[in-house]
Amino acid sequence: MRYFIEILDLTSSFLVTYSTYSMMDDTAQIQELHKKLGISRNQLVTRKIQGKTRIVELYLSEMRMVEIPQPLKLRLPYLEKLHLALNDLQSIPENFFSKMPNLRELDLSKNRLEYIPKNLFWNNRNLERLYLNENLIHDIEEGTFNHLRNLLVLDIHRNSLVSLRHNLISTLDLKILDLSSNSIQEIPHGFFQGVEIETLNLRDNRITHFDFNDLPLTVTELNLSGNNIFSINIGKELISLKRLDLSGNELTELPSNMTDLFPNLKWLNLEDNPILPEFRKKIKFDKSANVFY
Repeated sequence: MRYFIEILDLTSSFLVTYSTYSMMDDTAQIQELHKKLGISRNQLVTRKIQGKTRIVELYLSEMRMVEIPQPLKLRLPYLEKLHLALNDLQSIPENFFSKMPNLRELDLSKNRLEYIPKNLFWNNRNLERLYLNENLIHDIEEGTFNHLRNLLVLDIHRNSLVSLRHNLISTLDLKILDLSSNSIQEIPHGFFQGVEIETLNLRDNRITHFDFNDLPLTVTELNLSGNNIFSINIGKELISLKRLDLSGNELTELPSNMTDLFPNLKWLNLEDNPILPEFRKKIKFDKSANVFY
């Protein structure tokens, strides 16, 4: 008699080291993992592919993992979603994800990662959503994301980034980029060249000057609140921009061509800026726009 497991609960175990398993092969090995790791809140989800039970989702959050042991060489070619959030991981072995070429979503948030190996994602071309938020990452090398040609969402908020590499995202097909709550002081010229980001969050950094000319024409929502911006440069029309948050900065004046170059802006927040009265009078927005001073 053969048994097939569709959902296996794995969380809340203390996973630091255990024997090497080939978790992709068959149901018997899944059953063995279940015995070794015990019942937990997270789930291992399987799907029948070509007549065999394959792991497609693996949730290992909140398992108190300090490290991912080298002997743990997962061969999961059909895995689409992997969550390792809310652990105490300080590093990831460089080839750990190389046997997971079909990954679509990877969550490494809320760990203690300080460094991302440059070749960590070399075999993850299908990855669409990557969450690195709420770690201790202080630098990301150029080329780290080069193989992620299908990446749509990149979340690196609440880390320790001070600067950004010039070509960090140049090969990506990003739609959403969150770099908020770091210590970024400036955006390199040409940083957004070649990308078509729609939602960009740079809130709560240390940016002092922002050049709107570097933005892609596809941006619809931009959050620059909580920085130290005292000057902005606007020289091209951003026809897609609908929401702009500049609150909590050091702006004393606004470019007179602002309304002409943001023709479709529907929401603008300028609160908590020392904008001089004469500049407020010069800026005339469409009556349908919500403007907050």
